[in-house]
Parts: sequence; C-alpha cells; structure tokens
Amino acid sequence: MAEMVCAGFMETRAADEEIQKICDEVKCQVEEKRNEAYAVFNAVQYKSQVLQGVNYVIKVHVGGCSYLDLRVWKKLTCHGGEAIVTGMEDHHDKDPIQPFQCDHTLFFCCSLSPSCCLMTCAKRKKNAIKLLQK
Repeated sequence: MAEMVCAGFMETRAADEEIQKICDEVKCQVEEKRNEAYAVFNAVQYKSQVLQGVNYVIKVHVGGCSYLDLRVWKKLTCHGGEAIVTGMEDHHDKDPIQPFQCDHTLFFCCSLSPSCCLMTCAKRKKNAIKLLQK
C-alpha cells in the first residue's frame, strides 16, 4: 500500500493509462510553451498530491534520451477537471522525480479560491494572503 503524507506527495509510481491521458491533454500546452513539437510524449512515472484538485509531477519521455518533468494541476471534476501545466523542467534522464515549484510564466491561478495560490505557488504567497484578508 502506498504511503501517504498529509499535504505531501505520495511515493513515486509507474505511469498508468490515467497519467498518460493527462499527458496527452497537456501536450499542446507544453509544445506551445517550449515552441517544439514532440513525436514521442510518454509518461514514465509520477508523484501526486491531493490539494484542491490533484498536483502531479510527471516524468515524460520525449524521445531519444530526453525527458521532461512536468508539474500539472488537475482541477476537481466538479470544476471542469481540466489539467493545467504549472511548471516544467528539462535535462532530466531517468533520475528520480522530485516535486518542484511552479513556473510563474505557466502558472494560472485557480479562480475557485485564492488559497490555491497560497498553497501551490510560494512566490504568490503575499498576494494570496492579501486576497484572503479581504
């Protein structure tokens, strides 16, 4: 049974069909941001964290010996269930995936609650706190 840490990421798991579907959904976002088209875009492994939706860190094989680590936030199904890329890192081989902060050029604040910014993106903490105090 997978070990769950309160508000933390679960242990690394092998990617399955559900994770590949998420990768397929966000592939266009990644290609647009990186200005690159990928013939190969296969999920390899992932970590997840439940937090007003689900945060994923997903290692994606993009051809040859190249990998990307993606940070993806999947909204709750009651709020559309959309998957949004909130960060990415490249130059990764088959090294273990590690959670990383969002890329502020990709980050889209949750319109459901400013507290999502507070929990998801440390650099927006000040603004989120101001919004929460209103």
